[in-house]
Order: sequence, then structure tokens, then C-alpha cells
Amino acid sequence: MDPDRRLVLHAREWPTGTARIELELLAESGGPYVRMTESASSGPAALLPGPVQSLMLAPRNREALARLDDVIRNRKS
Repeated sequence: MDPDRRLVLHAREWPTGTARIELELLAESGGPYVRMTESASSGPAALLPGPVQSLMLAPRNREALARLDDVIRNRKS
């Protein structure tokens, strides 16, 4: 973890193994931007090339970021 900038998570992807998930907070002209990258670190999915993993994980990661956006925009102060 790098406070206010980066968070790295290690997740279990049952039954396929484990994954490394990185969330980065980037400064953009329109405001902050969150970039999420994920890669299999063990199990059968780790045998797939990175670009193939990215294609497979893209829909799930888009959904996760959309949910995070919804939580942030609708949180009560």
C-alpha cells in the first residue's frame, strides 16, 4: 500500500488459483482516475499469456470499477 496512491491485493480465485489486483489513483485533468490491473499469480489461469488474461478479466474489472464509482458517488458524508 502506498497511501492515497496505490493498493495491491492478493485474492483467491476459487477454484482457479490466486490473483494480484492493483488499484492506482491517478491525477487526471477531469479529476481523480482509478486504474485497476489484475493478473493470475497461481493456478491454471496463470499459464495464460497476459493479454489473454486481460481480455478474460476486463468485463469483471469494469463491473468492479463501476460499483466502486457508485459507492463513492452515493456515499453519505
